[in-house]
Amino acid sequence: MKKTRNIYTTLDIELMVSGEYTALELAEIFETSIQSICRSMRDRGLKLTKKMRKKWTLEEEELLKKLLKQRVPKKLICRKLDRSLASLNNKLRTLGLQKNYIWELEEIEFLKKEYDNYTCKELGKKLGRSEQSVRIKLKRLRDTGEIARFKYNRGNADFGRRF
Repeated sequence: MKKTRNIYTTLDIELMVSGEYTALELAEIFETSIQSICRSMRDRGLKLTKKMRKKWTLEEEELLKKLLKQRVPKKLICRKLDRSLASLNNKLRTLGLQKNYIWELEEIEFLKKEYDNYTCKELGKKLGRSEQSVRIKLKRLRDTGEIARFKYNRGNADFGRRF
């Protein structure tokens, strides 16, 4: 029942809408990807019912926690678990594992004290944040006048990589 360019018949659409199968089962029936099934339904103004969504097993949740501890990128986790990024992020939120991106006062104080002594990359490692996150926060602190624009020596060879 392989479809060329994922053209579905009226009977195929009825089968999708019936709610009898999960998106994964529909993908297997039509020999296509889950994303293709979801896209086809979305294009037709249809929504996946809760029954159609693939349920998370305890083994998957444990594997997810293990992979997160190993700092495996989310895209690789999605591939390994055969899940979408949205599904993964939703599960992380429900498990309380989603990283909090709000800056704590201690982190901001550390940045104010040490931004002149380290590169953004080094500050990011010390704070457990990305270089880009540190760079943006420093720019906002400079724009609000909370830190000096150029506290360090412009003649420093590392000047270009600070901000």
